[in-house]
Amino acid sequence: MTNVDPLIQRELSSMELGIYANRDLTPLVVARVRRRKIRRAAVAASVIVGLLLVASLSYGVVKYVNNHSTSAAAVSNGPVAAKDNGVTADEIKPAISKYKIEFEPNTGDSGAISSAAGLGGTLLSLTAIGVKVDWGTCSNNIPCPSQLTLTLKNGGNEIVPAKIAVSVFLDHTSISYTAKPTSVTAGGTAVIIVPLTEIASTPDLTSAATWQWNWYLVPNN
Repeated sequence: MTNVDPLIQRELSSMELGIYANRDLTPLVVARVRRRKIRRAAVAASVIVGLLLVASLSYGVVKYVNNHSTSAAAVSNGPVAAKDNGVTADEIKPAISKYKIEFEPNTGDSGAISSAAGLGGTLLSLTAIGVKVDWGTCSNNIPCPSQLTLTLKNGGNEIVPAKIAVSVFLDHTSISYTAKPTSVTAGGTAVIIVPLTEIASTPDLTSAATWQWNWYLVPNN
């Protein structure tokens, strides 16, 4: 019995002592050993599949958390809204942006009649409670903003007519300017959509480019 699988050897020894004595036990033992090995392989495969599923789920959860954390931090806030503006902190939604774009404290506009504001900032009784930046591809396949959506809420008790200017900056230099008149009723909201199609033609962008944004008031005429 040399060079015999140890498992087969044990099966033969145990069966020779029982009711199978004086019979050719090899086919029975081989079949039994084969079934046992198949069961072991099936258990091992189940364990491996389970571990892979756990790893996949863990990776998905981590990626989801990281993506949402990145989106919330990608647009930095401007000056925080005043406490008496009628807008609660819970109403100010996390910014949505795939890439980083920061608040620019300077309007860069000699016609501005207010300071610059960002997410959570208040001008008159209008507070920016949401901002979303969509991105496209510019020269040299560098990501650049293609549209900015700003949501304002009037936390005051009266209607507010105003002309809202939204600027986007490249390396702190104004590269896009849009001004839109709006009237927001007391407690109401206004959504200002600013296409940034002209930015796509900006030449010689590099991966070191930085982006900034702000909103402010201009004369309503």
